[in-house]
Amino acid sequence: GNRAKFVSTKTEKLMAQNDGQVETPVWFTPFPADPANYGQMDFIEPEGSEGMARPLSNRGVRFPPEHMPLCFRDMSGRYGADFKRFMPDFFMSRHVVLTVSQKMHDVLVQFDMGDNQLTELPFVAHDRVTPRPERFWLLAVAEKKSGLDVEASAVGPTVVYENGTARLLPNTLTLHPTTNDYMYNSIMEAQGGGKIALSSSVLDGADLWRDPLIGPELLFVSDRLRQAIKAAKIKAKNMPFFPVTLVP
Repeated sequence: GNRAKFVSTKTEKLMAQNDGQVETPVWFTPFPADPANYGQMDFIEPEGSEGMARPLSNRGVRFPPEHMPLCFRDMSGRYGADFKRFMPDFFMSRHVVLTVSQKMHDVLVQFDMGDNQLTELPFVAHDRVTPRPERFWLLAVAEKKSGLDVEASAVGPTVVYENGTARLLPNTLTLHPTTNDYMYNSIMEAQGGGKIALSSSVLDGADLWRDPLIGPELLFVSDRLRQAIKAAKIKAKNMPFFPVTLVP
């Protein structure tokens, strides 16, 4: 079908709805949580660092030089000269590493990136050797801002059992049983995103960040960055933005 159209109808509807009704200086996106955002891109890690990319990405830290992938690699080799048209501007390589095109890179560098890391890696064909002309950057969202207001957010279990029957609860965040951070309840995406409240202190500093109390599946952005992404017509399979509630 229509491979050039990356933003889903559901996402467009939600974004249009939010654009028309909501004004807020801070938004969140569950972009990293959605398998639709896995791209046809692999990467080659240094010897001895195999498997380090996932924990580094999930922890939201900068990649140290010894663990930085050596290059990106066309995972499928199916698209040839059509690769650039096929690929979105923002996706996850090997299901884990946030990856941006030159177009997305050029938007991000206009903003305060704080402790985030943007590193261009060489890009090779499926044969792991032949250089390709397209340019891609690894993005490590290492900037952290502690802002989550648990009491003002919709926090709690996502399901209860009553007389042997499961009933879903409309809570946005649920405490993870082992990692002690909060997981995003993905069913809330279809209901306007749910309620996440942050301290207004997050207005200071970087335009893209994570909250240390929330797992790796949510990214927070300033409204000015969100507007720039929209204006640049950045292509992504599913990148809805939902408003954050700010509390004093």
